[in-house]
Amino acid sequence: MMWMRRTEFDRYARFKSHGSAREIFDWDDMCETELPIPKIEKQREIVKEYNTIVNRIKLNEQLNQKLEETAQALYKHWFVDFEFPNEGGKPYKSSGGKMVWNSELEKEIPEGWRASTLEHVLEEKGYIRGPFGSALKVDDMQTKGIPVYEQQHVLDEHRNFRYFISNEKYNQLKRFSVQLHDILISCSGVNLGKLSTIKNTDPLGIINQALLILRINCQIIDSICVKHFLVTKEGKKLLIQESGGSAQPNIAKREVIQSIPYLLPLKQVSDRLSRSLKVIDGKIENMRKTNNKLAQFKNLLLSKMTKVEPEQIRNQRSKTEKEVI
Repeated sequence: MMWMRRTEFDRYARFKSHGSAREIFDWDDMCETELPIPKIEKQREIVKEYNTIVNRIKLNEQLNQKLEETAQALYKHWFVDFEFPNEGGKPYKSSGGKMVWNSELEKEIPEGWRASTLEHVLEEKGYIRGPFGSALKVDDMQTKGIPVYEQQHVLDEHRNFRYFISNEKYNQLKRFSVQLHDILISCSGVNLGKLSTIKNTDPLGIINQALLILRINCQIIDSICVKHFLVTKEGKKLLIQESGGSAQPNIAKREVIQSIPYLLPLKQVSDRLSRSLKVIDGKIENMRKTNNKLAQFKNLLLSKMTKVEPEQIRNQRSKTEKEVI
């Protein structure tokens, strides 16, 4: 399994495959594939190292899932159940905090809070859809330069870039560049509505056609609060409910996204929540970085297999050397 998971084996299988309508790597080619067979003790040693890394990655992913659930529970407790700490440190609503009826939302909300929309909390021109296909073509892509953010960077939360553009092209598409705290949203396909935020460790770059930027006015509210609203069940539903497209779903139009209702809390409440959410998100980000390093170690271990000398070859070499002597 480890041998066949190597990228080199994938290239080998593709090279050996044949067929016009569908490429096939057939059984005979499979049987002729050579792989190193070291002593069983060496095999177990390599497998043990591999499983240690894989199990650690799984554990970290589970821990991150718990942290994400904790962040969501905290957001709901404060901004949905209205049980944020009052001046005495007690839950606001259940401790008798004053609630007022809001006709726009048709429910009671804490005094001083108000109904708003995403448009109101965005910066001017803070809705930025990726460039049309004619503006960013395959011919514009390079192996180095200014990176291009794709859907995979949102879905997998990594920053390993495949494509880059020149400085000249970047200047033409500068309005599509990312900034610190931007919320990136996947705009098409089965992963419609997935989110990622730009952090201070992320490089300058532009988004491609499949992404959308929401740039929050942090003088009104911290972008992390908006992000956690959009990943709630209600927020996700509002984000994608009017998506269209015949071949594959595409995110709704600008006016639909900007009109999504957003309950704007008192600034001191949102500031306190954002500080707590940033601590949790920071732990999640550190765990992801750790997993990226572990994934690199795993790939190194897979490549290490090619350097393991098969026992049969080693024994034959030893026999030959003895005969020479």
